[in-house]
This record gives sequence, structure tokens and C-alpha cells, in this order.
Amino acid sequence: MKKIAFIFLIIFISLILFFILKTYIKNSNNVDNKYYGNIDTRTVKVGFRFIGKIENITKDEGENVKKGETLVLLDNSSLKKSIKELEANIEASTIELSKLKSGFRDEEIQEAKATFDEATANLNKINDTYTRQKNLYKTKSTSEENFILSELNYKQALATLDKAKAAYELVKNGYRKEDILVQEAKLKALEAQKEKLEVDIKDSNIISPVDGVILNRYKEIGSITTAGESVLEIAKTDEFWVRAYIDENHLGDIKPNLKMLIFTDSRKEPYEGYIGFISPIAEFTPKNIETQELRADLVYSFRVIVKNSDDKLRQGMPVTLQIADNNASN
Repeated sequence: MKKIAFIFLIIFISLILFFILKTYIKNSNNVDNKYYGNIDTRTVKVGFRFIGKIENITKDEGENVKKGETLVLLDNSSLKKSIKELEANIEASTIELSKLKSGFRDEEIQEAKATFDEATANLNKINDTYTRQKNLYKTKSTSEENFILSELNYKQALATLDKAKAAYELVKNGYRKEDILVQEAKLKALEAQKEKLEVDIKDSNIISPVDGVILNRYKEIGSITTAGESVLEIAKTDEFWVRAYIDENHLGDIKPNLKMLIFTDSRKEPYEGYIGFISPIAEFTPKNIETQELRADLVYSFRVIVKNSDDKLRQGMPVTLQIADNNASN
């Protein structure tokens, strides 16, 4: 019985020593304040907002681009043709609106008045004949055929006079305000269509929104691209940071704005940076983490902004982080 109790005691002491040793090793792993991570940067995927055929791509993967540089050109010949047609319609509509606002010319007014006067005189003449034939028909002094013919001539003359009078009043009074408003609305609609086409022509070129490097080229010259489809992916070269991880035991060693040194294999001098973000949520250590001690643990990601980045930094590059000695001066 004593032997069994002794064995349990040995096992219990061994477990205690094991946990003490594990805790010591874990706490001493980062005694030099070193952390490991990878360079990361923001990327921008660019494309068109409408369907079209790619006419030219000026850059390939790995090439540097400048902000404002033209990268991709879409075939916009149909857009240019449409805008020429619109410009012709706008010109015609503008002339028509000017005509409505100016009213009729004096010559047109005089001509309409002359037509009206002529129709009035003609009606008076025909009315005399019609009245005479009507009186004769009552006394059966003329044939029914003559009466009907005179009546028909009178009605035609009356219709002609009404038409001439309406035409004369139209040119004398000018166009209605409603007609002018309708024409103005038509002109504005045409101008709005032109503005849209001008925007479409401008957007048929992809202009680089950032300084960077072409990371991926998804389309080729002659390809058809749809609205919202990515043509190129650009990695920004003016903004780098390090994505790193830290376990809970050392979480108190870092804080936002803490100055850090960033070491790479391609440069002797370290880059300078500072902690911009510490995640409030724990996660399992990613597979690409450099230190074996952290791989099975829950860790917190943090981001170190690189202050003096250059063209030697690359997306995904492994780096070593170390807390800078001059943090006490903050």
C-alpha cells in the first residue's frame, strides 16, 4: 500500500515540475523581446463599370506604376460615335428652342395676315352667292343642285377662314410658354445624355489610383470584360506593415504606438515602425508562424506600421520584430 502511495506521490510531483518547467520555458522564450511576422500591404483591384472590349494594357505583372498613369484602355469608338450624334441633336434642339423664344418673323406674320384677309374676302363673296341661292331655292327659282353646291362652297370657305385665322393668331401671339418649356426639357435631356457619355468615355480608361506594383493581370488585350470585373491588381508601395502574433503571456509587453525595429535578410539596417493595432480577439496561430513554441497556442495578431519603407520590401517577406530601446523617451 505504501509503495502505491509513493508511486502516486512521484507522479504528482513530476506533473507539478512539468507544468513549472513549461511555464518557465514559455515565459523565457521571448526574453529578448523578439517577434516574428510577415510584410503585408494593401492591394487595389481595378476594373471597368461597364462591359467592353479591352483595346490595350500598358503594364504587366511586376512592373511599377505611378498614380494617375493610364493602365488599361477600353474600345470606346461606339461611345465617341454616339456623342457626335448627340452633339448634332443638341445643336438642332438649341436652334429650335431659340426659334420658339424669338417667335415668328415679321414676314411670316404679314404673310399669315394676308392669307387671313384673303380668306375673309373670299368668304364674304361666297356668302353673298350662298344667300342668294338659298333665297332662290325657297321660291323654287333655282335648282336644288345649285343650292347644294353654293352651300358646300360656303362651308369650305368658312373652314379655310378658320384655318387662316388660327394660323394668323399663332404667328401674331407667338409660341405658347408650354411649348418652350417642353423644348427646354428636351434640350436638357440631350445634354444630360452627353454628360453621361463623356463620363463613360473618361471611364473607358483605367487610371492607376495609387503608386504601386502590378501584382496580378487577369485579362489580356482583346478580352471582353464585364462591369465590376477585375482587370489588374495593384500592390501599394507607399504603405507597408508587418502582421505578427503574440501570445497572451507577453501581451502586456506591447501597446499601440510602441516603437519597433523591423529586421529583414535583405538589409543590414533595420526599418523603423510602430504598433498601429492590436487585435482584441484571440485566434489559433497561423501555419506560417516562424516560432514552433507559438504554433499550438492561442495568439493575438498585431500590426506594425513601417515608417521608412523602400523598394526592398516585398509582400509576404518574413521579418523579425524587436522593441526599440528609445521607447522610454515617449
